[in-house]
Amino acid sequence: MSNNGDDRFGVTPELMRQVIEEHRGIIRAGCHVPTRTEVATADPALLESALIDWWWESPTTLIPTRRQVDEVVAILQARPDADSEEIQRILKQAPTDADFG
Repeated sequence: MSNNGDDRFGVTPELMRQVIEEHRGIIRAGCHVPTRTEVATADPALLESALIDWWWESPTTLIPTRRQVDEVVAILQARPDADSEEIQRILKQAPTDADFG
């Protein structure tokens, strides 16, 4: 796991731009992968939208791996507000082993 707060779980800004360009400049759901710092500190309402879109609506080249999801979950569980209803709701929507076949 990277300790770089600007890291987007291994997804580069260049790859996100490439995906947007491939969709004729349209930023579709799931094209934004939050940084580790965003996952650790962002307002849960904003974070929920970004994570759910990435996990469930992303274009094929941005679909998260099991490792990426596990890292996001670990950061969410380490937040000071991890027991809050909002963070628990995000955690319940994370892909599970069954989703990775």
